[in-house]
Amino acid sequence: MRVLQQPAYVLVNRPYSETSWIVEIFSRDYGRLSLLAKGARRQKSNLRGALIAFQPLLISWVGKGEVPTLIEAEVDREEFSFIENKLNSEALVCGFYCNELIVKLLHRYDPHPALFDCYYRTLMSLSVAKKGQQTSQVLREFEQS
Repeated sequence: MRVLQQPAYVLVNRPYSETSWIVEIFSRDYGRLSLLAKGARRQKSNLRGALIAFQPLLISWVGKGEVPTLIEAEVDREEFSFIENKLNSEALVCGFYCNELIVKLLHRYDPHPALFDCYYRTLMSLSVAKKGQQTSQVLREFEQS
């Protein structure tokens, strides 16, 4: 199986070997899945700079089974706007909490396009939210979706 230019977000990176990562991805059409990013931990890897949490990506992979191989990841320039604002410390923790919910509660290869769109809106809201009340409200809305 070969999938090209799929909108996705990185949820978690885990070291796999000296030079590779296992990357948990949340994609629009394929849901949550794990991909092997060979050589992504090397200094000169093209994947290294792209595989960052909360960054909107267009990814491509090949293979089937539990862990297909990531072959390309590029930043989705159309959706890149909230990265410029950076998530503040409280919003960053909330974002990682959302990632953890997705990893723990969704089955692999179970697409949730509405939740994918809600995740994007949540990241956008967290990037402009003030500390305290606003971030907790944004988080509760995500939990309910």
